[in-house]
Amino acid sequence: MSHHQLLGVMLGRTTRRCRHDDRVRSLVILLASCVVVSSAATTQEEVFASRFDIVAGAREGAVVHGRLNPRANRNPSAVAGWEFKLDNNTSPFELVNGTGVRDGRGRLFGALRVRAGTAVGPAGTAYDLTASLVESAPPGRTIRAVSFQVLSVAERTELDVVGPRVLAMARSYGRMWGGKRLKGADLEARLAFVEDNAGRLPGGGDLYAWSADQKRTEDGLKDLWVGALEELGGLGYAIAGLGGALDNATRARTKAAIYAATAALADAVPLDVADMYSAEAYLNLADSFKDQRGEGFATHPKLSFGDRTHQWDFAEQIGLACAEVAPEAAAEALQGDSAAIGFFDGMTRLVSDVMFALTTKRRKLGDASGRWADLLDFSTSNGVWSDANLGHRGKTFAVLAWALQDYNRPITYVPYWYDDYDFDSLAKKDSLPIPHNFSLVRSLGSVSGAPSDVVAILAGSFVRPFRIKSSGYLPDGFISHHADKGNDAALNAYGFAWLETNVKVASIVRGTVRGDSLPDAWFQTAAQYLTYTYSKVCFRGHLDFAFVGRSYSSDRLHAFWDASIVPVAATLASDFSARLPGPLLGRVTAVRDAAAGPSPNPAGNTAFWVSNAMVHRAAAGWYMSVRMRSRRAHGNENFDKINKCWHCGSGFLQARVHGDEYDQIRARMDWRALPGVTEEWRRDAMPETKGDMEGAGGNTFAAVASDGELGVAAFENSQHEAETMSYAAAASSNGYFFQSFGAVALGAGVRRVGAGEGAGRSIVTTLDQARWRGNITLQVGAAGAREVIAFDVASGCSRTVSIAAGEVAWLHQGSVGYVVKAPAVAGVSLELRCAGDVDASDPEMRDDAEWGEDRRWDAGSEFYGSDVVFIAALHHGPNPANATYQYAVLPGTTAAADAARQAFALFLPDATNVVRNDQGAQAVVVTGGADGPVVQAAMFEAGAVTLPLGGALGTVLLEASGPCVIQARPKAAHWVFSVAQGDADGSVAYLDVSLNVTGVLTPGSYAYELPGIDTGIAAVDDVQVSESGGRTLLRFGLPHDADAAAYGNRAELFYGAPVTLQVPTVATTTTAATTTTTAVTTTTTTTAATTTTTASPPRPPIDEPPLPPVPCSSAAAASSWSPAAPIVGFCLLMRLVAQGA
Repeated sequence: MSHHQLLGVMLGRTTRRCRHDDRVRSLVILLASCVVVSSAATTQEEVFASRFDIVAGAREGAVVHGRLNPRANRNPSAVAGWEFKLDNNTSPFELVNGTGVRDGRGRLFGALRVRAGTAVGPAGTAYDLTASLVESAPPGRTIRAVSFQVLSVAERTELDVVGPRVLAMARSYGRMWGGKRLKGADLEARLAFVEDNAGRLPGGGDLYAWSADQKRTEDGLKDLWVGALEELGGLGYAIAGLGGALDNATRARTKAAIYAATAALADAVPLDVADMYSAEAYLNLADSFKDQRGEGFATHPKLSFGDRTHQWDFAEQIGLACAEVAPEAAAEALQGDSAAIGFFDGMTRLVSDVMFALTTKRRKLGDASGRWADLLDFSTSNGVWSDANLGHRGKTFAVLAWALQDYNRPITYVPYWYDDYDFDSLAKKDSLPIPHNFSLVRSLGSVSGAPSDVVAILAGSFVRPFRIKSSGYLPDGFISHHADKGNDAALNAYGFAWLETNVKVASIVRGTVRGDSLPDAWFQTAAQYLTYTYSKVCFRGHLDFAFVGRSYSSDRLHAFWDASIVPVAATLASDFSARLPGPLLGRVTAVRDAAAGPSPNPAGNTAFWVSNAMVHRAAAGWYMSVRMRSRRAHGNENFDKINKCWHCGSGFLQARVHGDEYDQIRARMDWRALPGVTEEWRRDAMPETKGDMEGAGGNTFAAVASDGELGVAAFENSQHEAETMSYAAAASSNGYFFQSFGAVALGAGVRRVGAGEGAGRSIVTTLDQARWRGNITLQVGAAGAREVIAFDVASGCSRTVSIAAGEVAWLHQGSVGYVVKAPAVAGVSLELRCAGDVDASDPEMRDDAEWGEDRRWDAGSEFYGSDVVFIAALHHGPNPANATYQYAVLPGTTAAADAARQAFALFLPDATNVVRNDQGAQAVVVTGGADGPVVQAAMFEAGAVTLPLGGALGTVLLEASGPCVIQARPKAAHWVFSVAQGDADGSVAYLDVSLNVTGVLTPGSYAYELPGIDTGIAAVDDVQVSESGGRTLLRFGLPHDADAAAYGNRAELFYGAPVTLQVPTVATTTTAATTTTTAVTTTTTTTAATTTTTASPPRPPIDEPPLPPVPCSSAAAASSWSPAAPIVGFCLLMRLVAQGA
């Protein structure tokens, strides 16, 4: 064969193993790197031998932690004729049994112990050894030689360091023992049963006796499997002493029962395909994957897809049992104890194999519709398990890092977790080439030793997604999990558990070589999301239930700050303070020390643009939030029997002063009329769609803009997309304009679009549904009589009042005021309901004495009545014809006469002027501020609004080239603008906003920073300010499709992000090319990036997006890169490409 032919063969064999990128690497370099690596890294003969340690001074018989592990152990028959020997050994160590030990499946391990008559030297001594893996049969051919070191350590090995932490974690987490509390007589009965039935557990029922065919065909497999696991977990609960200390005899019996039950259950369950077929049927089975470990579980026809993708449901219950007995079992197995050997074999099957078995669909390569996108496309996918279920997996992984009792034993023997696996067999036809060193989990590489495997998985666990509708840590600060229909806001269930578990596992492995290899940026990401996001969405210790995902019915949200946030902050501050820069560490310690926090209340406005949400807080001590939805984001996922949170993404507007406004009342709420939502007020039962999420909206328009102090949010509320989700019946255009006094809420185009319940039910806009905590004050018209409705649970508050066309009404309850202005062309009715007149959507939850604060049922308690509901709603009638509404929410106000007078003046033109409220646009101008008028507008389509700004500006015509939200206001020497494109449309490169004035803003090109949790990230595009024909044009360059490469393929996450910047006024300008203004300093770190801007000469208007920036030096790219930070900028992109990422 000629060298040209050889080159062709090599190319053919390596094309799918390498990722070709002709932008950076030549074909010669590509070929050379692939050939060199593939010739060395895929051999079956490798021996894993990364760490060995033993306590200084250990004497004869003491066992070294860490064993020699042949890679081929994943196929035990491959090592049947192999053994180990030490070469030229002068150390104090020897191989146990002279040639190594074997487990019950025939795997080979090179276990070391201290030889007779010797002792281990002082701490710090390193013993260099060489071992050979040889054939047992003469002449004993050497298969592979491996050099390694045994380290002498002071007092504790790394396993000794990790062990107590794993045990503490497992003991504190009920799922690690299946929630089964075995003690006393129950424990005795269970031990007797196991002893009398060869390790069988009663929960496993007939599973132990099923034939292979029955294990494939019988119903009820999950119940029996999980039932046995939970009972085995109960034995773990007992041996851990959680039910009380055991005497020596009972403990010995419990340990023996764990050994026997683990082995028996592992033999009974169908983990492999061979477990489910007779020998003959298995041989005749045409399945190329049938020999793979875990394939029976991954493809089992009687387990649902959800069962097979939630592997921890079939493993974590025995985590505590495994962790408790592992050290003793390891020592006894080395002595040849068959029961201990059986335990380890069983644990391998029940935990290691199950946890790493992937369904065919989840491991398919080249599938762009996969759960984690195309696993081969590094520009869209972060790899397998890049979602919040790492919070579930992480705890069990941590147990395996300890329970396997071996630094060098891979965490699993499932074959596709090794880098020499034939990944072509998993790839779709015409898929992308398989990159060199490809791994299903990006940060893992090949499994090679449980502790290092766990840390490698952990290193990639702060997933930053590439696109919307993806799981991960979003750039706006939210955490998303179930995102196929749109991003959710999973800040409790899933999301917080993900963050919390990451930090817990990092704390478990701290002080080890592997644990300490996590980069500083990893810990900084954890601290950023904890301090940035949770300090914004928690108020007086309560977590806003609009953002908690599926756990919106949790009765512990009032204690979330103290019970959940503070402990994680304490761990970061105590264990990882050296990893955090000073200012970030200061924020972490402030969170740790703020009981029922955050404290003080972090004032400001934050736009969560990916999640269609906004939070607004005041230093005076109140909180507001709004949650919207679109084709890109949805409301809370539902796992309750009744889908109560159906409307939680439909413009859900909250106002909190005391913190508990929406806490205990959730048991008695009418969830069909949520605050801020415009919808039919139905009386029929809400859908029972357990396991479903509230669908994303049918609308594309949903946008938020913020300058860090004030903000505007708007969306077009349309029905849920899915046809099966027909509970919504109304549509409208809704805007929320957040000001220093609270918020103005506008609605237009209110109409019926669905049949709804019928029966003449009215479409309403709910002002609020909150805790009824005191007298209600109601007044219609400035000259109207004031009515005070006494707080009387027995009598309630039910009544309906009419507000004449153009008239203003004042309502006050629970430290929150509401100002309603009826439309100029028609009156509106305001209905109040309280207490027993509120129709609870979930009667079972209403009557559940176990839900919530127990003392709410005690007439003598301060909590009595904390679940009594108050509702105020505006009626639009059963069939409104493009109705409108206009009201303001004023948190922190009183019912006093002066408050009422101020409230009635609120909607006067010289205070808050609603200048437009229709389906084309909504606009508010607020005057009277120290710096001048505040302009806030929601442009649902391209068009113009007339703004009465007063003063020297007079009346200004504002025009926008497309749908958007806009906020503008003057400061001492500049105007602050915040603009967001309304549809988050990546094809829109810029948005033009023009004003029919000149001589106000300094022409020039202005840079801005991207908003969100990561500060200091310069946008690729800029904002151009120019004057022409008596008009000032602001062209806002937007993140868009052409920016994909410059944003590391994450540009989609910034479509619709607010563009916030300062533009200097002409009066402060000396030379346009050199003028620099000073950034606004706000009271908190907020979403908005009001950047320092430098003007340069204006460019003429452009019809095409600007070119990407010139690539910068590799040194600059290297200095700006961190694995946990969001990937932005062309420098970083080029660095990643050069590295083959």
